[in-house]
Amino acid sequence: MKAFFYILITLFLIYCQPTPVLCQSVEDFPQSWQGKWKGEMHIFSSGVLQQKLPMQLHILPTDSANIFTYRIIYGIDTIAGDRPYLLKSIDKNKGWYVCDEQNSIKIESYLLGNNLTSAYEVQGTFIYDILEKRGETLIWRLFSGSNQAVSITGGTKNGEEDIPPVKSYAIRVLQTAELKR
Repeated sequence: MKAFFYILITLFLIYCQPTPVLCQSVEDFPQSWQGKWKGEMHIFSSGVLQQKLPMQLHILPTDSANIFTYRIIYGIDTIAGDRPYLLKSIDKNKGWYVCDEQNSIKIESYLLGNNLTSAYEVQGTFIYDILEKRGETLIWRLFSGSNQAVSITGGTKNGEEDIPPVKSYAIRVLQTAELKR
């Protein structure tokens, strides 16, 4: 088990080396991401492409210094598909933001390198999303599935080492889009 944690730490240190592709300064976010982004979302379920639809993401400044629009528009009907959220800086130095849905729901978001990430649960569904900036492209990925574990392994002893229980969860849906300004 100790070897496993050493490998994880090593991979983390390698991945987080500052390079133009993988990392960006917290001072550049969200200003360098601002714009009206458009593309096509692909929705996969049970390993099969189920649907394609237009998607837009508008990240634009507001009158407040630490607040940007974070407007997601799904589908052809841009009025019915409009989700007018706000992206608010909580602690920019720590890469901590909140996506305010303006209806009492606020989702914590974290900038890790060139990825804005969120993980949350709603009505028994666990959702993990990643918005990654790659040059002049935003890659949107949202994974979801039940919050109920499909298996629990470990929870044993291996010699003197206590092996913790590990819960696995089924990811049933993937939404992905490549967005351009």
